[in-house]
Amino acid sequence: MLSDSIEQTDELRVFNEHTPGDEILTTLKDRARDDALWIAANDELERRTLKFDLDRRLIQLLWSQPFYGVLSRRVNKIPSYRLPTAAVTVMNSMFVMFYNPRFMTRIELASTGEGSQVHGVIMHELLHLILGHVTTRRDHVEHRDIANWAMDLSINCMIPFAMLPEGCLCPGHELNISDEANDVYQPDDLEQYRQLSSFIAQLPAMAAFEWYYAQLLKFIENNMPDMLSNPQWGMPKDQQGQGQGQGQGQGQGQGQGQGQQGQGQGQGQQGQGQGQGQGQDQGQGQGQGQGQGQGQGQGQDDASDISNVPKSVRDGYGRLGGFDDHSRWDNISEVEKAVINQRVKNILREAVAVADNTSNGWGNMPSELQAQLRKLISHEVDWRALLKQLIGRTQRLDKSHTIRRINSRYPYIQPGTRRSRGATINIYIDQSGSVSDENIALLFGELDELAKLVTFNVYFFDTEVDNDVLVWRRRQKQPAVRRRCGGTDFDAVACHMNKHNDEFDVGIILTDGECSKPRPTRKQRAWLIVPDHKLVFDTDELVIQMTPAAKTAF
Repeated sequence: MLSDSIEQTDELRVFNEHTPGDEILTTLKDRARDDALWIAANDELERRTLKFDLDRRLIQLLWSQPFYGVLSRRVNKIPSYRLPTAAVTVMNSMFVMFYNPRFMTRIELASTGEGSQVHGVIMHELLHLILGHVTTRRDHVEHRDIANWAMDLSINCMIPFAMLPEGCLCPGHELNISDEANDVYQPDDLEQYRQLSSFIAQLPAMAAFEWYYAQLLKFIENNMPDMLSNPQWGMPKDQQGQGQGQGQGQGQGQGQGQGQQGQGQGQGQQGQGQGQGQGQDQGQGQGQGQGQGQGQGQGQDDASDISNVPKSVRDGYGRLGGFDDHSRWDNISEVEKAVINQRVKNILREAVAVADNTSNGWGNMPSELQAQLRKLISHEVDWRALLKQLIGRTQRLDKSHTIRRINSRYPYIQPGTRRSRGATINIYIDQSGSVSDENIALLFGELDELAKLVTFNVYFFDTEVDNDVLVWRRRQKQPAVRRRCGGTDFDAVACHMNKHNDEFDVGIILTDGECSKPRPTRKQRAWLIVPDHKLVFDTDELVIQMTPAAKTAF
């Protein structure tokens, strides 16, 4: 996400005024070109950066990682020397990835033969987008910084470690910080960061964002609580004093303080100084600085002058804890989030279809992530309507007594009666060898949606039905698992349903449909068939056919 140093710059004010998207992108690219020329004239090392060509790297990514290559084509790439590293965000419903060419050049030189760190950064940003981090995943967390680290942890373990830039937090790996970083960051911050890294190195990979968040919060509260209260923690030395919102920080010298690039100076005896200034980001910033003297002053920062951007930002050094910033995600409206989520799902469907039909389409993506992505695009069943159709005629009436209701016949003498309607649902998942792991992931994705409405029982079967039942509780998520891999026998399910006839109301079979017709059951039965398959026999029972992943246009 965009760094704080550019959070409220001209382009974002233009965005807020609903300027057409193409005009915004053109303005940003023109300014990046002007910034590059200024830096090149003042920094010999930058001349190498001027030759950096992201498009060439994206073509390489398309060949080596077709899945990510498809996603990257749907995202606008904008260079910027006003953010430290890279960021993904949404502007006028457009997906935009900002990147610092100097940062990209530096990590490219650090890449080994095991993989390109430039590709790793691109993959990281795209995963933020498709896993819903940009829109919904932080809505109910208290500490946003910790949530940012947790989301990065959940992503970085999905990318080969050699493809991650130095200083990235990754489960199971110790932190690697160069000697150059010692000159950029405060020693105390680096020491705490190393402690945090040692803890993270003990964490398992491929856990959920929410789990990482809980573990990090507990560790930080117990070992370094000052992290939570210090807004300046982990900032490069030359960015100390830049705050959030109105801006608070510490300055050095003649009562000098900074807030959102604004400066003020005063002279006097030992005391405090205040300053106000107009700078890039908010336009109006206030800062407080501890130094020598008392007084007030005003200064002007020209937002169009790249010389006012801290050198650490231009050189590609952001805040400790990752190589991107997520603060702009908070400014996306609820309406826009819904639109974005649907567009992301459409793009994801296209990318999955390409990966499935291309040699090495998934590249080095872990199978766990593949399953997770398939679950994201699987939902196409209107479970609310289905349950109404299946359960409406089978719901039983449950009665219970409660003092919260008045007994109409004997008021205040006997308790009242609460009546509720419910149904027990049995789900049978076909795990025969003919059902691929990819289709099992799709089926579990559908059950994630069903769990938003009801609690149900899950049984696994091939030629037999497992005795162990999985109680899938409402609003719970379960990992996609395979417990069996034999043949298929629908009669085994029918026998199980008839044997336990009094224990449930409706049975739903999730399968590829490749088996002979089973015997009837006394309780209502429905079928959910995976894509590219069909039920091989005729039946009057309810059959829901999932459609293949569509190549929906963006």
